[in-house]
Amino acid sequence: MNEHYDPTGYAPVSPVEDPPNGYAQPETRVAALRQALAGVPLGRYDLRIVHWLAGWDDSTARTVVSLLHRARQAGRGEWTLTAAQAETARQAIADACQWRDPAGGLGCGDCLELSVQHDEPRMCDDHQADHDAVLSYRQLDAVLDARQVKLW
Repeated sequence: MNEHYDPTGYAPVSPVEDPPNGYAQPETRVAALRQALAGVPLGRYDLRIVHWLAGWDDSTARTVVSLLHRARQAGRGEWTLTAAQAETARQAIADACQWRDPAGGLGCGDCLELSVQHDEPRMCDDHQADHDAVLSYRQLDAVLDARQVKLW
C-alpha cells in the first residue's frame, strides 16, 4: 500500500493540489469515510451525511477523506507510520543505542580518572551525554513498541 494514502488506500494524506484520480463504488467511499472517522461517535444523522458525502463525485469524496485524515493528524499532533516505517525507526533506534552505548567507553581514560577520584563509577561528559541519549532513544522505542504512534 502507498504510504502517502489513508489505510484503505482510497485517499491521499498529503495536501491535494488537483482533483484525485480514480473511481470507487459508493460503498468503498462510505468505508473510507467511516475509517477516517474511526473513534468518533456517530449518530443516525451523522451516518446519513456520511452516505450523502459518499454520493458525491469520487474526487470530492477522496478530498473529504483526505481532509479528515489531515485534520485528525494536525489536531492531535499524531504521527502516522506504516508498519515498515515503524520497523525502520525501531532498527535505527537499536543501531543508535548500540553506537552510543557508554559501556563501550569503559576504557575511557577520563571515565576511569573520574571513577578513581570519586571512588565510584563515573562517566566523563561525553559518555554521560551518550548515556542520556540512549535513555531517550529507548523511551522513543517504548512509544513505538506500545503502538502509541498510529501505525498504518
